[in-house]
Amino acid sequence: MEFLGKWLADLCAKAEHMIGTCGGGMDQACEILAEDGAALRIDFNPLTTRLVKLPGNALFVVLHSGDYLNKASSSQYNERVIECRVAAQFLGKFLELPNWKSMRRLREIQEKSGKTLEELLQLVKTVIPENVTAEEVIAEIGKDSLTALLTENTKHMKEFNLRPRASHCFGEAKRVNDFEEACKREDLTAMGQLMNQSHKSLQENYQNTSPGIDKLINECKKANVLGVRMTGGGWGGCLVALLDKNNPIDLSQLNVLFNSSPCQGITFEELYDQK
Repeated sequence: MEFLGKWLADLCAKAEHMIGTCGGGMDQACEILAEDGAALRIDFNPLTTRLVKLPGNALFVVLHSGDYLNKASSSQYNERVIECRVAAQFLGKFLELPNWKSMRRLREIQEKSGKTLEELLQLVKTVIPENVTAEEVIAEIGKDSLTALLTENTKHMKEFNLRPRASHCFGEAKRVNDFEEACKREDLTAMGQLMNQSHKSLQENYQNTSPGIDKLINECKKANVLGVRMTGGGWGGCLVALLDKNNPIDLSQLNVLFNSSPCQGITFEELYDQK
């Protein structure tokens, strides 16, 4: 059944691509593979998961920003994906990795180079340009390579912000590792700090927040939550705030949807041929 669940999660992620959105598979994996009582650490290519026990006094509150964006009918989400693809090829070429022109993910660069996330973050600062034009991308990786990286709704792109996008992705990967370790230590303060750092990077590096999100983030910080960050694909939607159950904070004046706790994902039964 575990294999069937991973297969279904992967299939659902691929189905999203059919409408033109270059999404990942985090939501699908959580919705199908999550279990009661623990967070889910997810890695991709291949899809693997493991349970992470959260501190008993951790309380996660979900709030809504009031902003919305249809990712399938707009290009912003895919633009960020394309910028990461281009950054990956810039790094692959610099590192002289075999078959770098076939690489599309920054994680591939990490795996093929054998470098740590810290080393890659430093490398991004020193060798990846802040932003480049389409002409500069073509001069670096070739017109055919750029064309292969673009999607139908990103062919209009004339500029690519490479360094901030790659910095966010490698930095976020490190924060995921650090957050898991903080959970093991039951260190709510460190967990909150990592959530705050994550949102700051989303706002400044990935640039996929919204006025409503940023306003609500500031209101949560004024209320002294331990940490808060946007969740989801960006440009609106929800954010998650971390509180200490032993030191409750009144967020009733904000747009709270619900208090969240780790729960079971979707359950399903195998269908057998009754013939």
